[in-house]
Amino acid sequence: MTATEFKPDQFLAIYPAGIENHYWTLARNKIIKRELIRRGFANKKILDIGCGRGIVVNFLRHAGFDCWGVDLAEVKSDEGLNPYIKTGIDFALLDKNLAGKVEVVMLLDVIEHLENEVEFISRIKRFFPKLKRILITVPARSEIFSNYDLYNGHYRRYEFSRLVDLSKKCGWQMIGFSYFFHLLYLPAWLMFSGKIKRNTKISPPRGVMIFVHKVLAVFFVAEYLLLPKRLLGTSALCWFYD
Repeated sequence: MTATEFKPDQFLAIYPAGIENHYWTLARNKIIKRELIRRGFANKKILDIGCGRGIVVNFLRHAGFDCWGVDLAEVKSDEGLNPYIKTGIDFALLDKNLAGKVEVVMLLDVIEHLENEVEFISRIKRFFPKLKRILITVPARSEIFSNYDLYNGHYRRYEFSRLVDLSKKCGWQMIGFSYFFHLLYLPAWLMFSGKIKRNTKISPPRGVMIFVHKVLAVFFVAEYLLLPKRLLGTSALCWFYD
């Protein structure tokens, strides 16, 4: 398989210490938590493939979820997560006992890094015998593909039709599609139209800005819940089911 894992400089650029307090991370975590509860998977064994340092795993475990993680990159997991995260290995090398209990796999901003995402998702389906659902988040809308995507090794951004087509090619069906971060779409489109380059490094909030980011996260969760699902956004979420 082609190497797809992040390099150390990429991890430091978009996952610096404190990134768990950034509004984007906070909002996405809350949206993921809500989706898992709404679909009835709060008490199931969940595996985050491409988990990085384990930011989502940590958030969900603190919320009472039985969440585990694996990442191909040899990245150091956050403190206290070592028993629950395996890094530097392919998911197919996980302990068979763990693999045999996984009912939900999460691919959170992962498949855009893969040249052949069909093959990858098909391998997941074969490896986890009890798998019922795959929760997917992706960067959305091809028209705002930018230097940020190129820097992070993205092959593409996604629309509704592309995800439907992907699910069919993988032998799954798609439900629960939604764009989110709706109000970030117009600024992103204006930047792209004006050929303005996006900063490839993300700075975590400090001091009082942590509170500001918490407020922003609540706002973006609210817009996810209240605005039409097909209203354009910079990210998209869906479920694949067998």
